[in-house]
Amino acid sequence: MTLGIRVKMKKFLVLEDSPTMRRVIVNAVQKYEDSDVLGAADGYDGIELLSKHKFDFFVIDWLMPNIDGLTFVRKIRSLETYKNTPVLMITTKSSKSDIVEAITAGIDDYVLKPIVPSIVLEKINTLFERKESK
Repeated sequence: MTLGIRVKMKKFLVLEDSPTMRRVIVNAVQKYEDSDVLGAADGYDGIELLSKHKFDFFVIDWLMPNIDGLTFVRKIRSLETYKNTPVLMITTKSSKSDIVEAITAGIDDYVLKPIVPSIVLEKINTLFERKESK
């Protein structure tokens, strides 16, 4: 028996150039309750998907061909629709200056590779809670 309550699906975009890593991240994100996850190989493909879908969350690799993760983040932050959409950066770049650059570009949180799926889910939960409390 259902109560007629429909929870809105959360639409995620995962940008990662490595097919294996993209699959690992997509599988982790799909464990988030009521999620719909699309994956793309770079920021160029991600921009194409922006014209077809409205996303609630972005998980983005920094180092990608064509359009890198930071360029993609700057692009979405310039769009009214995505000014406050949570962005989780997943990367190998770990220096203090890298983290400052990523935060300045508009990311909300940062996970270093290799990823632990439970940590990715924890970060997603925290970012959604932070967004909903505003």
